[in-house]
Amino acid sequence: MKVGEIDEIIGVLPKGKTPFHYYPGRYVFMLLDFITSENMKIAHLKKGRFSSLLEKPEVKRKMSSYGSGILPAASFEDWVEEPFTFLLTIGRWGPGKVRKSTDFDWYQTTRSENNLVLQLNFSNHHNVEYVRLVDPDDEGLYFEYSVHPICRNGLRTMAWSRLDIDLKSGEVLIEEIQSDWFRAAFERGLWWLGLPPWKCASEAQRKMMKRFHRYLETVLKPYREIWEEAMMASTIWFLREELGIRKLFYHTWSSGNYLKGIRASYAKPPLSLYKKLPEKFCFQKTDELPSFLNKESSRKWKEGLKKDIVEFYSVEL
Repeated sequence: MKVGEIDEIIGVLPKGKTPFHYYPGRYVFMLLDFITSENMKIAHLKKGRFSSLLEKPEVKRKMSSYGSGILPAASFEDWVEEPFTFLLTIGRWGPGKVRKSTDFDWYQTTRSENNLVLQLNFSNHHNVEYVRLVDPDDEGLYFEYSVHPICRNGLRTMAWSRLDIDLKSGEVLIEEIQSDWFRAAFERGLWWLGLPPWKCASEAQRKMMKRFHRYLETVLKPYREIWEEAMMASTIWFLREELGIRKLFYHTWSSGNYLKGIRASYAKPPLSLYKKLPEKFCFQKTDELPSFLNKESSRKWKEGLKKDIVEFYSVEL
């Protein structure tokens, strides 16, 4: 995307923070709401790519009341449990208007352009406990990378998605879904805090270590279990409800690493984010390309097509 296109989208969206509520499995009802139309036959859904959604126990219970075999024009989405509340914000990622040929391996964009970023931020329900147990100065230094596309206005970004949007074609390429917070907290949190167990000699250090463990196990763990699907669900909701985008593409793991220039093994994202996650949301692999990528003329792009290593997931909602 060009900088002006991103700024135009940001300019027409509501300013500030948009609440987004999520509970485990909400995506199932959200997708069903998006794909069903008035008087749709249940048998039609069972034969399509979204049939896996109908196997969910909570959906089966709801479907059992439709004895006629026809879905009424009513919302599937019941609040089956107390939701987590997040705050959505928008940013921009990329080199801006001044671009060099070396920029795009760093920014990991498929096109030689920029991305719109959707940030899924913790609400005060999390932040109050985070400050109390881990970070009394509320600086976010332990679990955020300032060089990544996190929110800059004092919120704490749980995760984000990078989006290459083409409003003319009504298509989007979801470049990545990522979180620094959980990797840092669960894999490197103790090191970042400078508190390896064998160095916790003082009472103050032991108390701090105890608070940190309490934060991981009682505060952060429930978020860790849902962050991937919450980020994908909020992305789909944002694209469909705020922008009217219905045709979604998403990278496969190997093709995405190639097109975005991710070569080092340590820099490659978890495979599950590019296999289990899109399949959960009923994306399917396709040879079809986002139409706006047909204009991409970089050598990397042409070589990838020639070698037949470029492929995507797609879904239309």
